[in-house]
Amino acid sequence: MSKTESGLYRLIEELLKEGDRPLTCVDLYDKEDVRKLAASANRVSDYLGNLWRRGKVTRSPFQAPHGSNDSSRWAYSWRNRDAAENAGGFAEAVQTIYNAQTGGRRRAILDKPNILITDDGGTITIDLPSLMITIKTK
Repeated sequence: MSKTESGLYRLIEELLKEGDRPLTCVDLYDKEDVRKLAASANRVSDYLGNLWRRGKVTRSPFQAPHGSNDSSRWAYSWRNRDAAENAGGFAEAVQTIYNAQTGGRRRAILDKPNILITDDGGTITIDLPSLMITIKTK
């Protein structure tokens, strides 16, 4: 791993740990320090995906506000280890972390590197690497 790559990983980690909300690759790329180390927002997205696959961060579906130029699909936050330890179990830990990230709008049933299952009360979404399944109640 080159010095630039390790520096970018460390910087992204610091920004996600300090963040009060989940951040997208565009949010991170807008920061001057990240822009110096990454060639594009796509490169930041690649790094975030790698961190997610290694289980270091959690991700949640992202919808940009109307009129925004951010076309990111995911928002990332550093995995909250304290919440996981205090929750008593995996499902409770995921719920605690996801509620902290989203204000309880959507509940994560399962958050693993290759699958994310969420429930917002009327819709269950199963998100796999190459397929998304949405189940709606009648």
